[in-house]
Amino acid sequence: MKLWLRLLAVMLAWLSTSAHAEWHEASTDHFLIYADQSEDEVRRFADRLERYHEAMRTQFGQPASKPSPSNRVTVFVVKNQKEVKELYKGDARFVGGFYQAKAGGSFAIVPRVENAGREVSNTERTLFHEYAHHFLISSSSFTYPLWVTEGFAEFYSSTKFERDGGVGLGLPAAHRAAEMYFSKNIPAKLMLDTKAYLATRDDKHDEFYGRSWLLFHMLRFDETRKGQLRDFLLAIQNGKSELEAATAAFGDLAKLEKDMDNYMRRRSLPYFKIEAAKLTIPPITVRALDAGEAASMPLMARMKVSRGKAEFAALVDDTRALATQHPSSAHALALLAEVEHNAGNADAALMAAEKAIAIDPKHLNAQLQRGIALAALAPKADKPEAAWAKARSQFAKVNRMENDHPVPLIWYFRTFVDQGKRPEEDAIAGLEWALALAPFDLSLRFNVARTQMNLGRMDDALLTLQPLVSNPHNARLRSSAAKLIQAIKAGTDNKVDGDTEAEASE
Repeated sequence: MKLWLRLLAVMLAWLSTSAHAEWHEASTDHFLIYADQSEDEVRRFADRLERYHEAMRTQFGQPASKPSPSNRVTVFVVKNQKEVKELYKGDARFVGGFYQAKAGGSFAIVPRVENAGREVSNTERTLFHEYAHHFLISSSSFTYPLWVTEGFAEFYSSTKFERDGGVGLGLPAAHRAAEMYFSKNIPAKLMLDTKAYLATRDDKHDEFYGRSWLLFHMLRFDETRKGQLRDFLLAIQNGKSELEAATAAFGDLAKLEKDMDNYMRRRSLPYFKIEAAKLTIPPITVRALDAGEAASMPLMARMKVSRGKAEFAALVDDTRALATQHPSSAHALALLAEVEHNAGNADAALMAAEKAIAIDPKHLNAQLQRGIALAALAPKADKPEAAWAKARSQFAKVNRMENDHPVPLIWYFRTFVDQGKRPEEDAIAGLEWALALAPFDLSLRFNVARTQMNLGRMDDALLTLQPLVSNPHNARLRSSAAKLIQAIKAGTDNKVDGDTEAEASE
């Protein structure tokens, strides 16, 4: 019986390794991609993502830049759309893929990539849409109306790859044609008013995305409306409401709607072609994942979408089993440390992190998780002051390993708040630098503003909060930010409840 069990264990381990034999990682300047596909397929996908980023950067005239490695967008390519829907938290009926923005942990989950030649696949279009949001937020702290953000994302996700290596941007959104013809009608006046639209939106699919694309495309290419989008955004920046700005920039809104309908009926529409010679594609490194890394991929994706101790606790047994099956994998052990911490098991998290570091002292996540576990254990230590100092020293070490990684900066600051001490100036500067590195992290933005308020820097807090006030995607933060701004202006900020420190990325 014992021999049979040993043989079964060996067979299961072999099957596990074989099942994940195709997992590859593609590493580029802006993306980290994990996919259970061949090296050539993953490399081609990575090249198209970087080519897309470079085309947008070139069109906007931005200088070439390279984020900190841990602040790139991680893309998990899962088996199919069914798996995407299972991982999504919320109504997944119309979800083909999704993206979440977080300092040091932004990620997208998309189904298997189909290589579609010059035309983009549905998977790529979904990812390009979400990355366009990421690009826009990373480029500007200005908060755009909902139709602009979605029109922008639809405009730039309608892309093709030219035979000569160039990239076409802003093609007709053929994938929205049926929506615009057959879905519930959204009048221009309603579409242009974010608050009014969100208040009337129901669970039925409407044509908001398609109409947003149409208006954005028309304003970019129709010569009779040249400069109107710029005028609209400037009016909003100068304090006008969305409808006031729209009327001032676009004129009669009934005529605008009629012009949109006529524009949609045109036989052909222009697009921007970015020549291949203008694109500088950075190197792409592809490697096969080892057995421990490959086996961890489904758990990593589940961990990314988990929220709260209960959801993480549900992952603990599977992650422990993974680490037991792959005891020499620093990756599996660091993943276990992260799950244990988020499930509230600080001692187990520290043990797993230190085992991972013993295997690979340069494993960044293992070193980070060691610091997080030390910080969690510090309040109950025999010598708390020394324990807090040890945690801070660990975060400083991680910062030296990757200088512009936002998460150790956030946690370093948090150690002071959790200890009940006023943060030192370098910790405050580090926290604000973390937001500069990850302006797309809305929770971090809110907590930085709250910190600035606690320090009496009300003008800074107002500037930090402003992009949250009209953010259409997070009603809780939008409401909280509005309350803080109102309190600052009324001089009653000390009576406002809310988070008073930055939450570390967990």
